[in-house]
Amino acid sequence: MPSPWQLGGDEGDMVLLQIANPSKRLGGLSPKDAALYNAGGDLIVVRASGGIEVKAASSFTCTIGGLTFTITNAGVDIDGGYLKVNGVRVDDTHTHGGIVEGSGFTEVPVS
Repeated sequence: MPSPWQLGGDEGDMVLLQIANPSKRLGGLSPKDAALYNAGGDLIVVRASGGIEVKAASSFTCTIGGLTFTITNAGVDIDGGYLKVNGVRVDDTHTHGGIVEGSGFTEVPVS
């Protein structure tokens, strides 16, 4: 059961302190790591070493400007912008040369 506190007597500055329950604590963190997690097991860990880890049961969505990047258990969806793999742009402007009807292979990507 959380214990509510007000900062400076202002109800707009409420803080909830969770009463310690060892069975609900997230383990594996260094003293300088920060984490946000829920009872369902979803979590975000910001490591003091510079890494960020995200674990989500159903999806992860990141929106930056007009680009939305979503990962689900079905796959990855990028809406807006483009994707580059090893320096090759992979989007609706991506082209190949040497296309021939039949079961042959195309040449390496042009752009």
